[in-house]
Amino acid sequence: MFPMKADTYPSGSSLFHFFLKSKAISTFLFAVLFFLCFSDQVFSTRILGFNFRWGQILLLLLAWPSLTRLIADVRKGSLEGNNRLRLLFYWAPFFLIYGLAALNSTSPFLTGIKGCWGIFNIGCALLVVLNPQWDLWTKNAFLRGFQWGIGLVAGIIWVQLLASCWFGISQAGNIHDQISQRVTISFPHFVLLLGFGQPIGTFDNINLFRPCAFYYEPSYAGCALSFALPLLLILDEQEGSARKGWLPGFILATVFLVSSRSGILSAFLSLSLASFYFLLQNQKTFLKTIGKCLGVGFLLVLMFCATPHARKFVHYIFFPLGIESVSRFNNIGTSEGGRFANIIQSLKICKLHPFLGNGIYAGSGVGGNGLGQLAMNTWLEIGLESGAFGVLTFLGALLASMRWALKGGFFPGEKFWAFAAWTSHLALNLNLTQTFPRLDYWLIFYFSIYLLIRSGLKKF
Repeated sequence: MFPMKADTYPSGSSLFHFFLKSKAISTFLFAVLFFLCFSDQVFSTRILGFNFRWGQILLLLLAWPSLTRLIADVRKGSLEGNNRLRLLFYWAPFFLIYGLAALNSTSPFLTGIKGCWGIFNIGCALLVVLNPQWDLWTKNAFLRGFQWGIGLVAGIIWVQLLASCWFGISQAGNIHDQISQRVTISFPHFVLLLGFGQPIGTFDNINLFRPCAFYYEPSYAGCALSFALPLLLILDEQEGSARKGWLPGFILATVFLVSSRSGILSAFLSLSLASFYFLLQNQKTFLKTIGKCLGVGFLLVLMFCATPHARKFVHYIFFPLGIESVSRFNNIGTSEGGRFANIIQSLKICKLHPFLGNGIYAGSGVGGNGLGQLAMNTWLEIGLESGAFGVLTFLGALLASMRWALKGGFFPGEKFWAFAAWTSHLALNLNLTQTFPRLDYWLIFYFSIYLLIRSGLKKF
């Protein structure tokens, strides 16, 4: 584990020292980092079909002092530096296999770009999130920044929901299309860009859309929020304040109202696993926190249903989108049937090159540009692009990182919260969404490791 002893400010310019001296400024800095890195659209620039998030610029700026600190620690032979270096080396086998797959594919350039994208996102997320100096010098600003960043994403989704279902002023959902469209709010004299939503079309004589803030689609938003949910509950337990359960409850209600079945299932699995474990262990404190989270989430959804439009939207989530979706798996023209057909197609392609994969198919991106992919499942995506060796080394890096994080001493229950988050992420999120270098997933993953490291050493 990291010793986290008092030390100097992070290596880098005096600009970083200026930010870290103020709790308010450093909290704002980290909140902006997480929010921008959680935003797929609007806060990005598209060049030659490739999407560059603005958050990646800030991530790179913060990764530089983190890297120089790592190098200094390794040279001194410190335990902290060696531990972080070990976590980086866990990924060497996967990216070596992915590089070999790129050379063996019909599109080595595109596959190589995606491999470099993965190295950048995973490497920078690890360096920045696991830099112990943030915790030393920013007085929990890093933790607060994570909470504010997640809360802001959820808050934007609620603004979209209220604009549409309470006030009826959003201009979205007029076209029946599975591609997320810009959501605007029309007023007499101006139009406010609000984010993106996936049009549903007309349901019970009302146009509906599924909000997703600045994500490409609701599944991405729902899975990211559900992955972060158990970590927010860990933070609540570490803080021990009267506000326990409020922010997680807000996030839980948002996951439901995003209408992402992937996110709803992921949140249900992690909370169910944790509840069962804490019930067996008779951990009443943790059970009360879960109960408060569920209560706040239920109350918020109940309040949201105050208007007829909102009630129809919730009805749509429960029935046409939820229960009735089981009957649509045989229809390839639906989302459910299309996903099932995609799994079959991806498995057939994986058989062509089962060990080192096929790489990325040239021209599979939008308009023949970018890094398009066939698989709608992260595990199949990795298998299709880098074969069975790629899947095994990817999973091996994840499991090795988790095993290392669980070695320290922890306060009761926090270890299992992380286990529940990881289980739902690996079993559901990665099976129901795609694009393995996704930056938000990796920031959340290493934030979970950071919380365990922290909880094994001290409370705050």
